[in-house]
Amino acid sequence: ANQSNQAARLNVTPVHKMKIFGFSLLAALTVHYASLLVLIAYLRFALGIEFSRQLGYVLLAALSGSLLGVAVGGFIAAILKCSENIKYPLLIGFSMVCSFLSGLMIVDIKYITVKAFPAISWINPANLISDAFYALYYYETPGRTLLNISLQLGLAAVLFGIIALVVRRQRYASL
Repeated sequence: ANQSNQAARLNVTPVHKMKIFGFSLLAALTVHYASLLVLIAYLRFALGIEFSRQLGYVLLAALSGSLLGVAVGGFIAAILKCSENIKYPLLIGFSMVCSFLSGLMIVDIKYITVKAFPAISWINPANLISDAFYALYYYETPGRTLLNISLQLGLAAVLFGIIALVVRRQRYASL
C-alpha cells in the first residue's frame, strides 16, 4: 500500500486484504490463461499444428503453468519491499535465469545443470513447465506430464501459502 495511490486506496477499503489480493491473482491468472488459449488456437488453426488426442493435456499443462507463473510473480511482488521499477526487472531476470537453467536458451545447459544439481529440475518453474510439454511430445503415456503438472501445482500452492503469510502480516502506520 505504500508504493502506489491505487494500492493505498485498496488497503483502506472495508474488504479483507486477502480477498482483494486473491481476486487480483485470479484476474491475472484469467488474463494469462486466456492469452495462452489464443496462442493455442493460433497454433492449431492458423499454423495447422495438430494436437490430436493430447489437446486436453496441453490445456491442462498451460493452465498449471499459468498458475505457477502467477504464483511466482505474486511471490516476488509480496516478498520484495521495493518499487515496481525494481520488481519488474528482478522478475524478468529471475525468469531468464530459470529459462536458461532449464535449457530453453542452450539445450545442453539443462543436462549440465541437472547433472550438477539434480534437485533444481524439481523446483525450477521454467523446467517444470517445459518438461510438461516435452513429455507430451516424447512419451506415449501422460504419466510424466501429469507428474510435472502435479509438481507445478504443489510449488504454486507453497508459493501461494508464503504469499498469504507475508501479505496478511503487512501493516501500515500511515498511508
